[in-house]
Amino acid sequence: MTFHKLRIAAICAGLLSLLILVFSPPVRAQPAGQLQLSCIGNATTYYSPGLLATPREISTTWTDNYTSCLPNASNIGSGVTNGSAVTTISCTSLLGQQTAGSQRIDWNNNTYSIMSWAANDVSITGTPAVQIYTVNATVTAGAFLGARVTEVIVLATPNLLGCLSEPGVITTEGSITLLVQSLL
Repeated sequence: MTFHKLRIAAICAGLLSLLILVFSPPVRAQPAGQLQLSCIGNATTYYSPGLLATPREISTTWTDNYTSCLPNASNIGSGVTNGSAVTTISCTSLLGQQTAGSQRIDWNNNTYSIMSWAANDVSITGTPAVQIYTVNATVTAGAFLGARVTEVIVLATPNLLGCLSEPGVITTEGSITLLVQSLL
């Protein structure tokens, strides 16, 4: 699959994630709240060593760029998060098992939010061509403290030919959607 076709697949996957987010119930019942912020963007992950068809321990680093955020009442137009982890994954399981975690989002207005979640707050769905990761979290520090967050990451499954031998797949890209809702 060419880079152009992968890019089109990632865009289509992003649209699919929005439809799933709008028309599907959340992973776990969440209190209804007022929408504080809605962001879309892209997720890029690097793998060392590269992904293969069979699971192995891999060091991952990622950047999630929230390139467009609305409404702009809080003067937030974009944000970014960077992270790293060592986990056992493969081409067909890009994020591995459901685990608890947290991540810091640095907003363009010099504020930040730390979102945290439990293992049962993560849902992994999709098709052989697309993997969809939904995380329901809570902001535990910084801007939007106490707000509920839903993050949906849509990744196209890597070209399986690249998964058959070394160096394997060393990077993946996909779309990301982030919704921040205040608690009632």
